[in-house]
Amino acid sequence: MLDQPILQSANFSVRYDDVTLRLLCMKRDTCAAEARAAGLNNLIDDIWQFGLVSRTSLLGPVLQTRNYAPQPGGHDSGQVIQAALLVPRGLGVVVWDSEFYLSLVDVPDGLEAATAMYHIPFEQCCPAWRALLCEHIAPLVERFFGWFLRE
Repeated sequence: MLDQPILQSANFSVRYDDVTLRLLCMKRDTCAAEARAAGLNNLIDDIWQFGLVSRTSLLGPVLQTRNYAPQPGGHDSGQVIQAALLVPRGLGVVVWDSEFYLSLVDVPDGLEAATAMYHIPFEQCCPAWRALLCEHIAPLVERFFGWFLRE
């Protein structure tokens, strides 16, 4: 194995294929999310503009956790990326500092109260977050519709 170049190893080939497939799936999911989000965000904004609802935050699952970029002195925490639907801002993600997130997670309405400060609207999300958000759009919107219709 030592004299076999790394690019020809079976493990490299399998992992390369896995990464390529995952990226293709994420690109597909990004396109699907973009197709859904624009119309839904317009509907949420119309409902807000009409004065039918108060400000609210509906949080979905955590989509990703990651370290901060390296910097001198390092970091003791990381980031938590969470799916969210805010009225009036619409679908998007909330980017939390992991320590701040943990300090609020068990506080009643703690995360929801702080969501607006850390919300990134769908249109400003990177493609990876759009892709990760894709499967959570329908459940978040269903919760919003249920809340709006008081079901």
